[in-house]
Order: sequence, then structure tokens, then C-alpha cells
Amino acid sequence: MKKLLIVISLVLMLAAIGVRTISQISRPGSERRTKELEEKERRDSLTITERVELAKIKGKKQVVAASVVTLQPVAKTAEEIQQLLPRYSIILAEAIEETGYLNESQGIRGWYKLRIIDVLIQTRPQQAYAVRRVPEQLLPLNDDQFVFPRDGGSVIIDGVEVIQNNLTIPRLKISEKYLLLLSFDASTKIAEIVLGPQSILPVNSDNSLDTHSDNHILQQVIKRFHNGSLDQLKRNVHR
Repeated sequence: MKKLLIVISLVLMLAAIGVRTISQISRPGSERRTKELEEKERRDSLTITERVELAKIKGKKQVVAASVVTLQPVAKTAEEIQQLLPRYSIILAEAIEETGYLNESQGIRGWYKLRIIDVLIQTRPQQAYAVRRVPEQLLPLNDDQFVFPRDGGSVIIDGVEVIQNNLTIPRLKISEKYLLLLSFDASTKIAEIVLGPQSILPVNSDNSLDTHSDNHILQQVIKRFHNGSLDQLKRNVHR
């Protein structure tokens, strides 16, 4: 019996030594990797996958990646937008779904699915220089639905939510309504924002203008040239 106890004790002792040895071997590499990632974080040079890796080491479930800026033409005056209106599709829509994915450039590409409430005007889409493929998560699209992409958004990677803000194009709120100036391809149901933030005007649930958006240049156009009414805007652009 004593011999058996001695053997068991020796086995447990050797196992404990082995665990300590493995820990001592693996810890330096892990600590070096953590320090390397933290140094890149201080220099703000982490890729999104590295941000996720560091978040998992620190037990975090959410991280914010470096913001992006979308360069698009904008109008300087209400008169300029008024003259541009007939060139674009103008759609009143409700945001119903958002998804995102990590692209090859280590940036997040967000997509919105929207339900069409009213098409105030529809024109031929402008020439597209980028090939767009609707994410599977947003398919199928009903007859009264369309999508549009946006740089930035959120995505879950290896259990960590990564958020990338767009400093130019505002993030849409699900179940909220918007008046949108778009290049809209009815055959693919894919739209493109044409005038940056000036293309996205929040409206009230009853489709009326929101007083919180009085400084928005598109709202100023509607008030100044169309009696503050979306119905009037629709009648005017069809004259």
C-alpha cells in the first residue's frame, strides 16, 4: 500500500512539474505577442483582425476600429441641390436590416436593406465603377425592397463585435424613415449614395419633415422650393 501511495505521489509531482514547465514555456511567447499588439495599438496601426486578437486576450467582447472617411461630391447651396434633383432617384424608405463583413482591405463594408415607401422620382442609374454583390444575409429582396452599401459598420469576428464608424456617411437607424438621393439600379435593386450625407434626410414616422433636421441642406431645399412637403416635391419634379 505504501509503495502504491509513493508511486501515485511521484506521478502527481511529475505532472505538476510538467504543467509548470509548459506554462513557463508558453507564457513568454504569449506575453510577447500581447506587448507587440499593445505597442501597435498605441501607434494606432492595428489591423481589424489584430484588434480582435487583442480583445480576446483581454477578454473584451467589443472593439472600435479606426474610423473611415468617404469622399463624395457635395452641393454647396440649396439652389445647387435643387438643380441636381432631377438627375437622381429620390426614394422615401424605411431601414429594416443592416449587415456587415470584413473586406480584403481590412475594412468593414456595411449594407442596409430598406423598404420602399414611395418613389418620388426614378432615373437611370449613373455609371458604376465598382462591382457590388448583395450579401447573402440580405437576400431575398422583395419587390418593394432595395439595398445600398456604406463604408464602415459593425461585424462579429470570432465572438468579438467590431465597430467602424464612418465620419462622412451617417449610420441609419433600423425602423427609421429616410428621404434618399440615390443612383438606383432597379434591375439589381442596388443603390449608391450620390452626395454623401446630403443624400440622407431623416423624416418623421408620418413622413413629415423632422424639425431636428432643419440644418440639413436637403430639408432646406424642400422648405424653400417645395412648400415643406414631400408630396409637393414629387409633383414638382414630375412637371
